[in-house]
Amino acid sequence: MKKINKIIMLVFALALIATSFQSCKKGEEDPALSLRSRTARLKGKWELVSGLDTYTGSSYSYTVSYNGSTATYSEDGSTDTEVYRETLEFKKDNEFSGEIVSGSEMLRYDGYWTFAGAYDDYSKKEIVVIRIKSYRDSEDSETYSGDEMPVVTLRLKRLANKEMIVETKGQSTSGSNISSYNSLKTYNKK
Repeated sequence: MKKINKIIMLVFALALIATSFQSCKKGEEDPALSLRSRTARLKGKWELVSGLDTYTGSSYSYTVSYNGSTATYSEDGSTDTEVYRETLEFKKDNEFSGEIVSGSEMLRYDGYWTFAGAYDDYSKKEIVVIRIKSYRDSEDSETYSGDEMPVVTLRLKRLANKEMIVETKGQSTSGSNISSYNSLKTYNKK
């Protein structure tokens, strides 16, 4: 009888532990088990390895595919490929920086990041909100403050120790014209 009680207690303890680890999984493709918090997994420098952006409007549609070193732009059957590199860095104290090299152009931006709370169908810490405080490219630079700071939101479909899959979507309306943007990108931690 004592042995049966121990087995029952062990099964109960394992079930309790398994459900508590499931709470670590926020994104739909997150690992089932992680010993690091989502914040710890996110912090660090990430490099784009693949992705696809789709832009559609009432009179246009084009895609951009990424392979980690190039971007291929496709519209109306024609394509153009150029050098492309993108890095994101989520730092201590919620500081953020990003860099894009596209052809001979370079764009650098800095700001702050935080996790959004749970809302609608999204879990707590599934959405990252980035506020851009400054950017600079080869021709221009701009600094923002307060409510002027542009805001970017990223949905983390997967956040593992070395891999992050980010989804962004957007839509805008101007008169009767509706434009939409969908992006799915995979990053590896450097």
